[in-house]
Amino acid sequence: INAEYMGKVKIDLNEKIISVTHKKSKKINCSEIVEKLNDKGFRAKIIETQSNEKKNSSDTTIELETYKEIVFNITGMTCGSCVGIIESFLSNTEGVITSSINLMTTKGRVKYNPSVVSVEQIKEAIETVGFGAEIDLTEMSNDKKKKKKKKKTL
Repeated sequence: INAEYMGKVKIDLNEKIISVTHKKSKKINCSEIVEKLNDKGFRAKIIETQSNEKKNSSDTTIELETYKEIVFNITGMTCGSCVGIIESFLSNTEGVITSSINLMTTKGRVKYNPSVVSVEQIKEAIETVGFGAEIDLTEMSNDKKKKKKKKKTL
């Protein structure tokens, strides 16, 4: 996106909102901004656009969705087809962003949007296709340790 078309950009990470003000005469496509954010791994969508006729500008508000990650211990897998079945089913589950199932470790790592799908719903989705799933508590405690260590280094 060409910076000369951008006006004022305000990013509020606490509220997960990006506000873009741009001149109407400088045609900027805010869908491009959303596309670029999505390409960088964020989940973004335009939630509001308002015109300001006096200033000949538009204000567009873009919302960033929050992701979480969970690791499951999965039982009952015997081959690569089992992995494919679970990953395929999860990829069609609304709110699941990505899933990576490892046959050797019997773990499944799922990135999801908690405002759309719950951990329990993800667990039920795995069980629906015939496998057992339990939250991997050791992974959760390792993540907490990593976050504490990261805070100390900042």
